[in-house]
Amino acid sequence: MTAQAQKIKELHILLNQCNISESDKEAIYSSYGVTSSKDMNVVQLGEICDKLHELLQKDGKEPKPSRRKTPLQQAQTCCKVAIGKLLAKQGKIKASGWGIVEWHLITRTACRAAGVESFEQIPLGKLRGITYEFNNQAKGIAAAREYINNN
Repeated sequence: MTAQAQKIKELHILLNQCNISESDKEAIYSSYGVTSSKDMNVVQLGEICDKLHELLQKDGKEPKPSRRKTPLQQAQTCCKVAIGKLLAKQGKIKASGWGIVEWHLITRTACRAAGVESFEQIPLGKLRGITYEFNNQAKGIAAAREYINNN
């Protein structure tokens, strides 16, 4: 997503949070000599967003943080789940309802696989690689069990 697209998204979120009407939006755009936020550059969008942030702060309202996870957070979650599933298939942890002990084992396993001391130190590419490898190992265990059960 480009910087302009991100600013446009932020602008529309802030306009909604400030309850800005359509006519007021048009007035804001026309003050910049445009008819749409898409016609504005990043600097202009940033100016409007800053003013709207100030307006929200004066009203005692803080802009709502995004609930969407970043790619790194998504990769961390996928990595933990892949490791947890493999450990469950190996019988090292229970299959569901993981507690603190299981999550610590999962994150320590990821750290050993990545060669780091803290889970947060694992870069995005490494997380994806670890996830891929652990998912493949889990598939291998499932295939072996199926082969044993059928023969």
